[in-house]
Amino acid sequence: MIKVVIIDDDIEMLIGLKKIINWETYGFTVIGEADNGEKGLDLIKEFMPEVVITDITMPGINGLLLIEKAQILVPNIKPIILTCHESFNYAKQALRLKACDYVLKYTLTKEILVDMIINLREKIEYENSINTKISAIDEELNINKNILKQKILKDLINCKDIDKDILKISKEAEALDIRLPNKAYILTNIFIDNFDISIEVAKISNQLLAFAMEKIFHEVNEDNKKYSYFDFNMSTKCILFWGDRAVKKDNSFNFKLQQYQKCINENFNLKISICTSSIYTDIFKINEAFKECQELRTEYFYIGSLGIVRCKKEKWIGYNNLYSKYKDEWIEVLLTYSSEKIINFTLKLSNEIKNSNYAPGIVKVLFNNLIIDIKSLANKKSIEIDCNTGFDTMDACVQSLERVINIYSKGLQEVLDKNFGTEIKKVLKYIDENLNEHITCDKMSDYIKMNTSYFSRLFKKEIGMSFSDYVIKQKIEKATYFLKYSGLSVEEIAFSTGFSNVCYFYNSYKKVTGKTPGEVRIV
Repeated sequence: MIKVVIIDDDIEMLIGLKKIINWETYGFTVIGEADNGEKGLDLIKEFMPEVVITDITMPGINGLLLIEKAQILVPNIKPIILTCHESFNYAKQALRLKACDYVLKYTLTKEILVDMIINLREKIEYENSINTKISAIDEELNINKNILKQKILKDLINCKDIDKDILKISKEAEALDIRLPNKAYILTNIFIDNFDISIEVAKISNQLLAFAMEKIFHEVNEDNKKYSYFDFNMSTKCILFWGDRAVKKDNSFNFKLQQYQKCINENFNLKISICTSSIYTDIFKINEAFKECQELRTEYFYIGSLGIVRCKKEKWIGYNNLYSKYKDEWIEVLLTYSSEKIINFTLKLSNEIKNSNYAPGIVKVLFNNLIIDIKSLANKKSIEIDCNTGFDTMDACVQSLERVINIYSKGLQEVLDKNFGTEIKKVLKYIDENLNEHITCDKMSDYIKMNTSYFSRLFKKEIGMSFSDYVIKQKIEKATYFLKYSGLSVEEIAFSTGFSNVCYFYNSYKKVTGKTPGEVRIV
């Protein structure tokens, strides 16, 4: 509905205008009426109508002055002037104010009013459609402009299709309103850490986040125009800074960066880290500045996000394959199916890694492999685990692993709850967590305080096989996993799965699988 305000000090005319036609029938709604200019202006401030119908001669603010003030509040407002005066001077002022109609009151009829507002509605609808098209074109131009801005930056960083003609580059940049430094500059990279995980928590679209991050950056730095902001990709923003404050990285410059971090964190619950390059003077060396910023990311791996890193300090401990160091112990703990043991191992592992100061790259690989191992086991139990693994900090590595462990543990419990009674669930859990022991039917019946004969029949009824066959099956499955994925010897695997001697293990394994342990390991 098109909103209308009517203003006239002639009360009869005011009431008559409102009631002479059914405004809603023609797509209008009268949202307010006033008997003087001051009250009318208050209504316009409050409701921001598309149309104002006003008399000219009124006490206080007259109709013409009212329209001038209304056009400041609502630039596209459509004025209709009703008057008793045939003054040419009034008519000229109405034209100046771009009034849509100038009507003498004594000539106004219902038919004239209807024709007038139908024409007015068509005009408003046409203008709205044009404005919508213009907005769409502007939006598309801005999108294309941002794409071209990104392309210039990425081509410079990647040294791709770049003709090292500074004049040509400058002209291309100028055409896109990109300011490039002509003297010393630094490159600052803004990183949304652990992006895949963080964006899921933030619950905001990538496009809206990119727009908001740039807008907030401009607001925080409104007193400094010596920079250019670029979207490198969804998780990385690049800012070229020049000028003394930036190049010297003084306190005011650092304070602005901290403000920006705080705004993003408070508005979107996202933690960003900032890395700044050394000073460069050649724009064609921006690829070196970018590489420097990327390498600085490792500096905050252990201390966590929300840092501003300016130079490389840490010296990391290398290790050819950190996963191989923990693999056997990890798999053994996993195959206990004990959440408590798995979590305890994770805590011990995390502390060891932090204290050892291992290089972040190999730590990320380690945690990724740990998560893959859990997903592999979960898949065998028909437990679905969907978890992002974009690690930029040690905290994210640990949190992602803990999340996967929790999903896995809940999944195991749900499988038990769904399929088995309380007593059998208790027995199955015990078997999973203690396969290295000698587990007998008598021992388990005592464990759940049940007659051995009854327990044996109940177990076979619920599980579909005898107790002894089930225990052997679980031991063989665990042994197979060890053989395929661990570096434990066959003797160590036999002991870990509760076989009294290696010979018995070989015979049992061959009987159940049709292969020897050695054949499975080779495969």
